[in-house]
Amino acid sequence: MTLLLLLTACTGEPSGDTADTADTADTGTPGTVPDVTTFADLQRQILVPRCGSSGCHNEATAAGNLILEGDDAYRTLTEDPCDNEEAEAAGLLRVFPGEPQESFVYLKMTEPDGMGDVMPPWGSLMPSEVTEVARWIEDGAVP
Repeated sequence: MTLLLLLTACTGEPSGDTADTADTADTGTPGTVPDVTTFADLQRQILVPRCGSSGCHNEATAAGNLILEGDDAYRTLTEDPCDNEEAEAAGLLRVFPGEPQESFVYLKMTEPDGMGDVMPPWGSLMPSEVTEVARWIEDGAVP
């Protein structure tokens, strides 16, 4: 019985408790990203530290006419058209609530397939970060 309890306790599945994991937004070091449920979470934990503060999607540079810092970032992601000819021609939105595969932002983080380089340009996001972006979009891109 003890062996059975030990085996089931060591499944490798996350427990859902993120208190002892590193948060990239707080520490700047890679780790497990806590669950993202709102845009405020996404912005604070992933978008600003990895995409805005990096020097690409901030007020100074606004790469792709996209600023991910500040109060207007949600509207920009969900309402403004893509600033990419291929994405526009494909009818993609920056964020299509409920549909990561139809969301330009998600595709740029995974496989942009003819729509430019994978973002961020210096290296891919951690798998947990990409998963949280996809989950946020799948859950309806909650503000």
